[in-house]
Amino acid sequence: MRWKVLRNLVAADGRRVVRDGFLVWMLMVPVAMALALRALADPIRGALGEAGGAERWLGIIETAFFAVVIPLVVGTLLGFMLLDEKDDRTLTAIRVTPVSLTGYLAWRAVVAWLLSMIMIMLALPIAGLTRIDVVDTIFTAVAGAPLGAAFGLVLAAGAANKVQGFAVVKLALVVLLLPCMGLITDGFWAWATVWLPSWWPVMANRQADDGRPIWGYVAGSYVVNIVLGVAAVRHLSARGRWSR
Repeated sequence: MRWKVLRNLVAADGRRVVRDGFLVWMLMVPVAMALALRALADPIRGALGEAGGAERWLGIIETAFFAVVIPLVVGTLLGFMLLDEKDDRTLTAIRVTPVSLTGYLAWRAVVAWLLSMIMIMLALPIAGLTRIDVVDTIFTAVAGAPLGAAFGLVLAAGAANKVQGFAVVKLALVVLLLPCMGLITDGFWAWATVWLPSWWPVMANRQADDGRPIWGYVAGSYVVNIVLGVAAVRHLSARGRWSR
């Protein structure tokens, strides 16, 4: 993709986000939730105490938020932007420009990946729950970032409009949080959801919190989510769902 085209896309995205109150609100959600977690941490510790496993439960909440919820929020932002572009025929018009549809979608996915990583790295210290050092914080963000990009593409591929999109997001939130059940029950549940793309960043977060190596989980997150993203792009292109 040419530099001039890339520069124009960045400028257009900036103007669009500023004009759309919903997109601005979506960008603020991770920070608002991190502040809420910080405010609730001490009351939870006071209510449960060490005997009640307050730190264990706070760790599970932290993992669910940083490994699943933040990428899901960013992916929702990407998916809704693509659904809007399908409705206003922007993506149809791209077919007659020097920019390929695959290249355009890849650009969108990279932006979602980068935004997910930045949001996770910003929200972790704001929440103040983690015992992870700076290096592991970065790698935890790297592990969770591809989930946001993949979910955005899958959302655009699986929903015909924003109404269906909201339904997909609600269902995805429940399904993608299932790996966190393994942190509560251990045993069977720890591996029963390995097929979900969220399992890898969830496990990366917990391994980092325990001071263990996370490289394998980071690699697994990229393999699984890249496969999902490529499948979504191929589905969209093959079915011609960008045009009406």
